[in-house]
Amino acid sequence: MLRLSARPRSQHRRGRQRVAASLRGRLGHDLEHLQRLLRVPSELLVALALRHGERLVEESRQLLLRNLPVLDDLLQRRAELFEWIRPRAGPVGFARVAGVSDVRAWCERIAEEADVLLLPGAVYDEPQHVRLGFVRANLPDAVAGLDAYLG
Repeated sequence: MLRLSARPRSQHRRGRQRVAASLRGRLGHDLEHLQRLLRVPSELLVALALRHGERLVEESRQLLLRNLPVLDDLLQRRAELFEWIRPRAGPVGFARVAGVSDVRAWCERIAEEADVLLLPGAVYDEPQHVRLGFVRANLPDAVAGLDAYLG
């Protein structure tokens, strides 16, 4: 290994340890302060959400009911590419991508070229799938963009 200093390695290690300890001390105080500051807005947002919980749940439910048929339509028309079992509950599903060896790279290309974000299933140990969340206000636009990209 090439070193740019004539000091023994043990002195380098001790120096790094002193710097790390000093940073931990200073950052630790700042992090504690930041956590205290962030706690207040977080608690306020939770309280606000709880006060309007029924309305928020209903709005999400309506969005899901509007978006799911849009997604179903795309996946049925593109059955040669996607294997899809519609979820029985919840706002997330996983579609298996057929004929694509590297789904992560495929998702990255789609993000760059079509401005549509798909989460590769590898994040969930399902490398041949993509995660589809369908309680998004812009889902119809995203589906149209993906459909246009796929040709």
